[in-house]
Amino acid sequence: MNSAVINLISFLREGRRTNKYFEICKVIKKRRIYFDKVLRLYIPRAIEVQTKSSKSIFTFVRAFLGLFSSISQYKKLKGSIFFEGIRNKTLFANFKSNQMCILSEGNYKNYCKKRGLISISLLPEIFAVKTFQHFNISFFLEYHLYKWDKFLVGKDYKFFISEDTEPKGNFLTALSSLDKERIKVICIQHGYYFINQKGFPPQMDNMWSDYHLTWDLQQANFIKRFNPECKAYNIGLPYFAYAKPPKEIQDIFLIGRGLKNLDPKQDKDIMNLYKILFNGIRKYCNAKIYFRPHPNEAKNKDLNNCISLIGRDCIPDLSNKIDCLNNYKSIFIGSATSFLYEASKAGHFTVGIKNETFEFPFEVDFEINLQTEKSIESCIPNFIELCSNSKYKRKTANSNQLELFNEAIEKI
Repeated sequence: MNSAVINLISFLREGRRTNKYFEICKVIKKRRIYFDKVLRLYIPRAIEVQTKSSKSIFTFVRAFLGLFSSISQYKKLKGSIFFEGIRNKTLFANFKSNQMCILSEGNYKNYCKKRGLISISLLPEIFAVKTFQHFNISFFLEYHLYKWDKFLVGKDYKFFISEDTEPKGNFLTALSSLDKERIKVICIQHGYYFINQKGFPPQMDNMWSDYHLTWDLQQANFIKRFNPECKAYNIGLPYFAYAKPPKEIQDIFLIGRGLKNLDPKQDKDIMNLYKILFNGIRKYCNAKIYFRPHPNEAKNKDLNNCISLIGRDCIPDLSNKIDCLNNYKSIFIGSATSFLYEASKAGHFTVGIKNETFEFPFEVDFEINLQTEKSIESCIPNFIELCSNSKYKRKTANSNQLELFNEAIEKI
């Protein structure tokens, strides 16, 4: 008999006798409803589309089929370290391959096979979460909690996740409720949180986990405001990023913020500013000028629209983020974006765009006020000359991420 069927029969005999799994299901559902309610205030159209998709019969069918998905990979588990996807693959270096398992909703089979890693798809769990949230049927979700409860035995386990609010991250966070002493879920920050920034909710992730690894102490304190019982440890950026010595003429990157559907006016203002900067820089020097889109605007249609607003000779940059930041020292221009912070920490020259309601919570090398559009072109020589000045050097945090990561997990 198929091992998945045997496991399902075992759940019907044992798992249904306890209220333990249903109680955890209720917590997962409550958190999902809360998070969607918050996001609906900021991106109602996107949440509407997402909800409509989740309420389709397709979701229910996938949840049902998930009861019979293979559990052969679970039986191969020998290690106790789980990573959600490969976003934080820099940190894999701290563990032996036979210690780790990659959890995903994508296809990392080839990546994992080359490195001797076990990979497990969480699609069945994702559809089970959606089915309980939108159809109020907990059976599938209870089954998957029971399944994990049976496999996570005999040792201490650590789950490293990059979000804890979407169905996948929410489910993984809830696994700690199976045994708080042995199962630790650690959420690694993957985006910068800006306080009171119009157009965005104050916090998108790092909400429900008991442990957090953050980019800096200010961010750790911000997370603890929402979740005062959690423990947060600063490890800096969870990957290696240091700018190489600059070329004679430095590249310039205009950073997109993906505000078109969140704050159309501010999006228009920033694009107008980028157009002025693009034309002004070209008059002043022969630097290559790139537009690096936010993931929200990286699709062909949106990206082409952004390029047309800035200038048709502006070069779209869709390169890997880490490759981009580990390249020659360049000038990065942007507003309240995680990528500007990351470029700053990597030692690139950063130009921050501010307005009357927003001040940068981190250090940038030069500031431009969005409200003083007439003087924008005149400030171009100032920041280019400052960046080219060999005597000017801002301090960057040259910390060893792996050492800080090790120190943090030893405390957990």
